[in-house]
Amino acid sequence: MRTLLLAAVIAIATWAGGWTAVPLVAFLWGAWRRDERNSTLAAGFAASIGWGILLGVAAVRVPVLTVAEQVGGLTGVPGVAVVGVTLVFAFALAWSAAEVARTLVLLAVRRGATDE
Repeated sequence: MRTLLLAAVIAIATWAGGWTAVPLVAFLWGAWRRDERNSTLAAGFAASIGWGILLGVAAVRVPVLTVAEQVGGLTGVPGVAVVGVTLVFAFALAWSAAEVARTLVLLAVRRGATDE
């Protein structure tokens, strides 16, 4: 359930602030959920779900697959691959930002524990 909520937050943040909102939201998530080993994967999956939702909403108004086919034609890949790479990009952005945050916070906690 948390992953779906995070997906909604990422979708809204992306809609409002652009793709750079993904690593920002995921970084905050990774810091907040630092004690959960799978929190970084959840952030990645949530980003893919969120962007998938945005693509689905856009498809109602714009022929997303037609645009993907045109972009794919420029790069020499099928349009479906363009959509897939878009979702993988969202996953990678979120996962890496959440992992960096989680690691930094855990290191700070450990450093604080050894300083005492």
